[in-house]
Amino acid sequence: MADRTLTSPRPLDTASIPLTGVVLSVLAAAGYGLWLLMGVALAAGVYVDGRGEVLAPLLAGLVLVSGGLIASCLHVPGARLWHGWEPMQGSLPTIEGLVAMGAYLPMLAVAGLARGSNDFWATRLAGLALAALCLATLLQSARNACRRDRMSPPMPVLLPLSKLVAALLAGGLCLWLCVVLETSEHGEGNVYVARVFVLVAALASGLLDSLRWRALLHGPVGRMDAPASEPVASQGRLAAAVLGVGVPCVLAAVGSGALEAGAAAMAALSCVIGQCLGQRLFCAAHARIRLG
Repeated sequence: MADRTLTSPRPLDTASIPLTGVVLSVLAAAGYGLWLLMGVALAAGVYVDGRGEVLAPLLAGLVLVSGGLIASCLHVPGARLWHGWEPMQGSLPTIEGLVAMGAYLPMLAVAGLARGSNDFWATRLAGLALAALCLATLLQSARNACRRDRMSPPMPVLLPLSKLVAALLAGGLCLWLCVVLETSEHGEGNVYVARVFVLVAALASGLLDSLRWRALLHGPVGRMDAPASEPVASQGRLAAAVLGVGVPCVLAAVGSGALEAGAAAMAALSCVIGQCLGQRLFCAAHARIRLG
């Protein structure tokens, strides 16, 4: 059986992975990552002052996070479930769905409390609650995915970490874009911090993604198919790595001056496309290995 598998590997069937669900999942993770970063910065008292500086990223995160919920309510093919819950079927929300919805409450509190100075204790407390709920949503959704797909160790540890860092990278790129638009008023310091964070998150995301693929292809489940599976997905994995990590790294390192807003927008778009491609390939590879 092993020899036959190695000599005639089946191609990765990415067509069986709904593209709509993958895109909405990546966008939602980016939205939660954006809120998480904002919440941490607000709780630490280091976020920039100004009401508009708070409302703009919050609105961007709201659009990204709510896409999956709206698609589920509209019964869009490939996106019927939202964190394991079908909102329009009269069923009770899952625990994961309740936590995901719970993040809306501190987000609204932060929006209402945002003033000229964001150092008010209630604003910082709301930011801490927002960060905690976003972190819980990202980790719980990844752990539930591991449990649902019956992934073996070390995947239940690597996958949540990988998805968390990927969400922080995509959210950080969106936050970088928002900060760039306020450069003239708040100076270059905030932009520099945002770019450094993007570089660190991109490097960490690339490393964790490599470890995740290695664990999938060479772990207990995938050891028999690893030599055949890896060449099949190598080109797609390279493209996902270049788009999801390489391009954002380059643009964050060299993007400055008058064109920095365009560089930040291109980096965010490239990151989302790369993460969508990588997630689709990973799901297809895991399904192929499970089915033999």
